Formats: sequence, structure tokens, C-alpha cells
Amino acid sequence: MILEYLSNADRSTVFIGAATLTAVIIVYRLRQKSSHDPRHPPSLPSIPLLGSLPFLPWRADQYHGFFLEKSKSLGKVFSFQAGSQYTLVLNGREAIYEALVKKSVDFADRAPMFGEKTIWNTGLKGIISKKYTENFKKDHHLSLSILKELGFGNPQVLESRISTELESFLKVLKNTNGQAIYPKEAISFALLNVISGIMLGHRFDAVDDTLRGVFKQVGQFLNHLDPVLDILPSASSLPKYRRLMAEMHEVKSQLMGTVKVLIGVGLSKENEDNFVKNFVAKVGKDNYDAEDLEYIVRDLTNGGIQTTAIMLQWAFILLGNNPSVQNKMRKEIDSVVSKDRLPSLDDKRQLPYVEATILEIYRSRGLLPFVFPHATTCETEVGGFVIPEKAAVLLNMHSVHMDPDVWSEPEEFQPDRFLSEDGTVINKEKVIPFSLGKRSCPGEELGKQEMFLFLASLIQRFNILPPLGQSKIRDEGVVVRFLIPAPFEVRFLARE
Repeated sequence: MILEYLSNADRSTVFIGAATLTAVIIVYRLRQKSSHDPRHPPSLPSIPLLGSLPFLPWRADQYHGFFLEKSKSLGKVFSFQAGSQYTLVLNGREAIYEALVKKSVDFADRAPMFGEKTIWNTGLKGIISKKYTENFKKDHHLSLSILKELGFGNPQVLESRISTELESFLKVLKNTNGQAIYPKEAISFALLNVISGIMLGHRFDAVDDTLRGVFKQVGQFLNHLDPVLDILPSASSLPKYRRLMAEMHEVKSQLMGTVKVLIGVGLSKENEDNFVKNFVAKVGKDNYDAEDLEYIVRDLTNGGIQTTAIMLQWAFILLGNNPSVQNKMRKEIDSVVSKDRLPSLDDKRQLPYVEATILEIYRSRGLLPFVFPHATTCETEVGGFVIPEKAAVLLNMHSVHMDPDVWSEPEEFQPDRFLSEDGTVINKEKVIPFSLGKRSCPGEELGKQEMFLFLASLIQRFNILPPLGQSKIRDEGVVVRFLIPAPFEVRFLARE
């Protein structure tokens, strides 16, 4: 104990200081409680200067569970002070749906994340981080319209793009001859080529140096996303986070250098229609903001790779550890799809158990415990409470998918929870894997189609198994901004 090394006088000073601080906190909290306006949401405790810092977890992987637990006593809508920033926390589908759908414009702004506005994207360019301005609306509309021209909204066009990479991926798995592998790079490579075909009109070779750079830098980017800094920027003064931020600057420089190379690839394609060529053509070569395009490409490419790659890795783990679920999927697929072809999007309506399993994967291993923070554009209301303008808004998706008051045994993997007694898919609206409203993921349609086609085809052609000598595949998650599987090995044994 430190006190053992202090003199009696020093001990007295420590105790007096601690007692004084405790008294200040108690008095301040009592004043807060007595002055609370019932029109405003209840709040976590806070103290001068530090706000709610002393009352929040310090570990990134604890926030979503902590806020869900607090919602039991404070309600689905409550607030806290992140230093001087008023921060709203929304828990549960009803509160989140009211904010993002019923009052979508009121909650359409961004509360810039600390790492994004200080390092990754200081100008807040692109789509994800940009404030809800006329410039955002213009770029967002333009990006969506170009994506639509390139096949978004046309299942046949997207399925054709996905199928080319899917077949290559299945060949890679077959060539493993049932040996245990860590599938992260193989699935990321396939999904990168799907999105790069759309964004750049280009397909990468497996040994391409640019491709290797993308994988390395995106991986480093994800590893350096710490939500503690986003929620509590004051933590940046601590030695651990000063070192982290120095590393972030270096990774940012490398990542954006690679993005510029990717844009150059897209612009060089004379006979290939792609996103970057269309963007420049529609805005005008002399009018477009090069840096803005770089961040749009970063956002769409990163999202196009990571979201489905992470969810498919969770799928491999969950299905490998639940062979009865895997076998029921396979039996259903075999009854609908002949062995001489792969499952198609047209088969989806006849594969309710496959759809239910995908919904359960989304629910039980939600990609984002929190979606990227929103902010209010004006004074508004949610859950019957008045919310001030420019409030930061945290949307706790973990509470949507793991609340025991909504889901029976939420920790258990149970696809049947999404099926009625007659085998019809139910409760799908209760799962929100891609957020909602005006800032929802623009690649939602592509991600859902990739998830269905890759998973249904893989189950049709392979058995997913733990490594030899192991009864289970490693099932552990690491929370950065995403819930990412810890490295694991799995076997894909081809069916005869």
C-alpha cells in the first residue's frame, strides 16, 4: 500500500484531500438531483471539469454492456457529460427507431469522433464523418445515384459481381484439403474484389502489392480505433493514448497514400465503368474536391470489405460450433438447390431457415456495439424527453440485440427465434445490422446479398469444422469500434 510509505502528516493530508473530494462530489450530485428538469433525460452522475468520467468504464469492451445495465434503472433514454459535451445514450429498438427514422433529420448530424477529427479525417470529409450540411446531402445523393447506376438496386447485376469472387473463394477453400486455416485474408480478398470492381473497375491479383497494402493498412486502422477516445477525449492526455495517437498518424499517412493509388487505378480505366470515373465526370474535372473523393473511396471501400468479412468470420465460428444448425441449413439448401449449381438470390424465399440463421448471426454478434455517433441538428424530443441542439448521440445497438427483456436467453445461438410455427421468418425488423435513417450504411443491400450468397454456397459445398483435436473453434471477440473475432482456425471439408 502507498500509505505505508507516507509519514503521519502526509497520510492526514491524503485523507483530508480524499474526504474533501468526496464531500464535493456528494454535494454536487445532490444539487444535480434536486435541480434536474423532468423534461430532460435522467443522467449519469458528473462532477465539475471531469463530467461523468469517474463514473464510466475505462475499457472499450465494457461500454455497451454498461449502458444496457444502466438503462434498467435510468430508462432507455439517458445522458452523461463527456467533459463539457452533453451526450445522449439511446437503448433499445424503439428509442433508436424514433430518433433515426421518425425524426431522421433531427438526428442526422455527426458528433465527430475524437480520433477522426484530430487524426484520421481532420477536415471531416467523405460520407461517414461529414456534418449534415448541404455539401453532405449533395455528395451522399451523388454517391448513391452512381452506386445505383453500377448495379445497386438491381439484384441480378450485384449477384453477377458477387458470384465471380464467390467461385474463386470456394476454390481457395477446396485447395486447403480440409486443413485448418485462419480465413480472414481469403474472405477479405474476395470481398475487396467485389467492391473494387464497383469502385475502380479493377480486379486485384492475390499477390498484388497494392492489395497487400490495403489489407495491412485497413487492419492497422481497425486496431487503432479505440472508443474510449471517442467517448472520453480527455483520456488522450494519458501516456497510453499519446503513444496510440502517434501510431495513428503514421497509419493514416500510409492508408491515405494507398487510397490515392486506388483512385488513380480507377481513373486510368478507359473502357471500364466505375465509381471514381463517374464521380469525377458528374462533378467535373475542374470542380471536384480530390480530398473529399479520397475519403468517400476510403469509407465505401473499407465498409464494403470489413462489414461482411467480419460477419462471415463470426458465421464460420458459430456454425462450426453448432453443427446441428449447420446441418439444418444444409438439408434445407439441398432440398431447394440442385448440386450442379450454387444457390442464387432467387432461392432465398424458399430458404427460411438459412435466412433465420443469418438474422441470428447478425443479432448475436452485432458488428457495431455502437454505430458511429450522431448529433442533433436542433432541439428535439425522443422518448418524451427534450434533447438540446448539438447533443452527441450514442446508439447502443448491443441493447437492441442482447436485451434479455426482448430476447429469451440472448447469449444462446438460436436461429429458431426468427421462425414461426409454420416456418415463416419473423422478427426480422428487430435486428438492425446496418443502422437506420439518413446515415445508414450505403452498402446495406450489397452486404446482405454477399452474406446470403457466400454463406449458403459455402454450406452447400463444405462442412465447417473445428481444427483436428479441438472440440470447438475459438469464439472470442475484440471490441475496437467493431466487434471483431480474435484470430481463430477452422476447417472447410469439401462434401463428396
